[in-house]
Amino acid sequence: MIYLFTGAIGTGKTTYVTDQLMKADKQNQTHIQNGELDKVRQIFSNIDGLKVTHEPLPDDWRTTPKNSIIAIDECHKIEIYQPSRKVLHDDPRIVALNESRHTGHDIYFITQAPKFLHQHIRGLVNEHYHFHNPMGLNAATVFLWRNGNTTSPDSDAAKNKAERSFIYTFSKDVQANFSSVEDDAIHTKKRNIPKKVIAILTLLVCLISFISYKLFFDERTTGNLTGETFTNASKNLSAAKNDPESLGKQFAPSLAQDQISIECRKGANVEKPECVKYFDDLTNNKGSVGGETIVSYNPSNPYDLDEIQESVTYQVTAKPVFSGCTKMNGKYTAYTQQGTRIQNVSSSDCNRLIEDADRPFNYFAQDKTQQEYSQRDEQRYQSERQTRQSSEDIARHQQAKQEGLI
Repeated sequence: MIYLFTGAIGTGKTTYVTDQLMKADKQNQTHIQNGELDKVRQIFSNIDGLKVTHEPLPDDWRTTPKNSIIAIDECHKIEIYQPSRKVLHDDPRIVALNESRHTGHDIYFITQAPKFLHQHIRGLVNEHYHFHNPMGLNAATVFLWRNGNTTSPDSDAAKNKAERSFIYTFSKDVQANFSSVEDDAIHTKKRNIPKKVIAILTLLVCLISFISYKLFFDERTTGNLTGETFTNASKNLSAAKNDPESLGKQFAPSLAQDQISIECRKGANVEKPECVKYFDDLTNNKGSVGGETIVSYNPSNPYDLDEIQESVTYQVTAKPVFSGCTKMNGKYTAYTQQGTRIQNVSSSDCNRLIEDADRPFNYFAQDKTQQEYSQRDEQRYQSERQTRQSSEDIARHQQAKQEGLI
């Protein structure tokens, strides 16, 4: 059979062939020990520094015994194997390759690319192995085509048509059985891992580390997974209800504020230091047990709002919008939709509105129907809120009666 091994320099194709020759030599030694000399396959090769038992490569492969193994490294350097304009070779040594299978020969052609080999020989190849190792690692991806080798093995289309692919890892023992460079030469091939691959690997390591920490070291996560967090919370709540004396211990900083509010309304707990502090804070902050904010308001001083502003927070529901102008004693004044004055409105704008009756369009006004819907929704919300508050007041009153507070 005829084999073709291609790949860029340093991708491991000669290493792979040497590995195959070592296996064949090992079988030969076994046959010799067993006295089966007729099964010994003689090896011929020109691989530099090959330590496997072999004979030099002859000029004419037809002179070798039947069932021989012939490994031709850098075959593109041998003239008869070089490509030419002729599709069919006229050299008898090449023509005889058509019948090499009948003599039991295995011939290995090793070169960088298929196009470096004569097209006549390429047409006879039974198995084509292409080695791919762009990162310079100690392993290569090998693609295999049978009976239909490709001239562009690095293309995605060719790789998709490959019969199979596999990873071949370089062995130092194999590489020690031949010379990949001359004795006084220096290896210049370096590993070249793309930055994108490094970034992806780094991200994966960080992600795995984060997940491992969350699963095995974070108490909150491990507690949720094992049920310990829920169990402890249930025990603490039961102890607080069943043993009022232990309430002080249960009032840890992690206890929810609403739980403190519920426990401190009970008559047995009102004198607890934690409850005294709770009620004092409500008084100082002008709050209430129901969560409502209490403020002092004097209708005689409607503009005295400093204290109210310090006590409450509110959400803005309206913004000033230009509504119109007035003219008094020759002076124009602009107003918002709420009747408040707008500063820095030019007299020309007010004059245009009053004298020319040219009113600007109000982009913020609601249609009458939409405004009615908004008012109706607001009334419904206020009604539901009052009903809900009344229900809560009744519930508080009944609870206070049950606890003996009333």
